[in-house]
Amino acid sequence: MECSGQDFVEAVREIVVSFKLAAFKAQAVGDLTRPLFLKAASYGGLRDALNGRWVAQELRSLRAEAISFRNKGDWEKWFTKLANFSSLKPGWDSYRAEPPLAATIRAAEGFLMFLRKKGTSPTKINPSVVGGVGFSFRNGPRAVYIEFRNTGNAHAAFTDDASEPEVVKVRQDTTGYSEVVARAEEYLHEQTARRDENQRPSA
Repeated sequence: MECSGQDFVEAVREIVVSFKLAAFKAQAVGDLTRPLFLKAASYGGLRDALNGRWVAQELRSLRAEAISFRNKGDWEKWFTKLANFSSLKPGWDSYRAEPPLAATIRAAEGFLMFLRKKGTSPTKINPSVVGGVGFSFRNGPRAVYIEFRNTGNAHAAFTDDASEPEVVKVRQDTTGYSEVVARAEEYLHEQTARRDENQRPSA
C-alpha cells in the first residue's frame, strides 16, 4: 500500500508532537538527560527522526498495521486495535520504543468509551513512540493529539501548520475528558466557522 504525501506529513507531525510531549514532561520533572532535545541527541531517537531514517521506519510500521475506519461508527474496530497494543514488544518500532503498559491501555480504553458515548470518533489511534497511546483528531491543517503516557499522565497538544504546539495536561475523569474534547472540537472547527461567517452575504 502506497503512502501519500499527506499521510507522510501527518505521520511526521505526530512523531514530532509526541516528542514534544515527552520533552514537556521531561522539563516538568527536570529530566533533560534523555535524547529528546537536539543538543542532547547524541544517538538515535530524535536525531534520526529529523534526518528521515526514523520517520521512514515509522511509516513502514504504520503502513503494515494500517486499518481502514471509513465507518466512524464502527467502534468495535477502535477497541480491537487498542486491545492489540498489549501484544507489542519493547522495540516494536525497531528502535527503543516501549510498548503501552496494561494500565495505560486501560486508561486509553476509558477515554475511548467516553468518546463512543459522546459520538466523537478519533482520526487515528496509535501506540506512542515514547511509551503510551495516542489519539489523533484532525480537521484540515489543525490537529489535536491526546496522549496517555506510561508514566500515568495524559496531555493534549493543539497543532497547526503555522505555530508551535500548545500542550495542556488532561485530567483523567469525565469532567477532564469533557473539557479537553470540547476544547478540541472548538479548536478544530474554529476555522470552518470563521470561513462560513466570512462567506455570508452582507445585509
